[in-house]
Amino acid sequence: MKKYFKNFAIIWLIGVIMFSVFAFVAAMLIPGKKIDATFIICYVAVLAAFLIQLGLGYKCLNEENKDKVFLHMPLLSLGKSCVIVTALVCTALAFIPGVPFPVAILAAVLILGFFAIAVVKADTAATAVQDIGQKVAVNTAFVKQMTTAAEGLSARARTDEGKATANKVYEAMRYANKSSTAQLGDVEAKIQSSLSVLTDAVTAGDDELTRSVGEQLLRLIAERESMAKSAK
Repeated sequence: MKKYFKNFAIIWLIGVIMFSVFAFVAAMLIPGKKIDATFIICYVAVLAAFLIQLGLGYKCLNEENKDKVFLHMPLLSLGKSCVIVTALVCTALAFIPGVPFPVAILAAVLILGFFAIAVVKADTAATAVQDIGQKVAVNTAFVKQMTTAAEGLSARARTDEGKATANKVYEAMRYANKSSTAQLGDVEAKIQSSLSVLTDAVTAGDDELTRSVGEQLLRLIAERESMAKSAK
């Protein structure tokens, strides 16, 4: 994603140069207009908006994780809006005759302050969604891991008994409650241990052990389901 930020930075720099040239050339060409304090504060405010946009672009496009980039895309829109609104308002203030210096300062502070608050809110929302996504991924990792292991076990079975047992375990894990909690820690450890024993039994073609461990494993999965439902 870093290459996208490099392209973004090049376009950003071109935009800063073009605006600066426009602002100072216009100030020199408009009759009776001079580069006064109001003009300077308006120009600085627009540069500040450009810097905010650059910072948001770096935060969004410099990520390696595509999900993080997607979650922070609204920040890019905010950065663009900040530049556009600040440039339009400050350009008007800079070139309207007689605008007092304090008015220009107040307008610049209000605009930049509004967008700063919007950026913080958007970033907080993106971070919250990202944290939730990470928690969900962690909480569902156990069932996904066990389901994958059970699915692969069926292909390794040497006997019909082993294949049938492996399929039963796979179906039980496939439709199991996806979320893990601290209360399920003990039974999940037993499930993982039993699946390891079942894997050895199925691979060795030991039907008697396969049947015994398979039944125990199915009971443990059912126990986990019951505990998961009661925890809701």
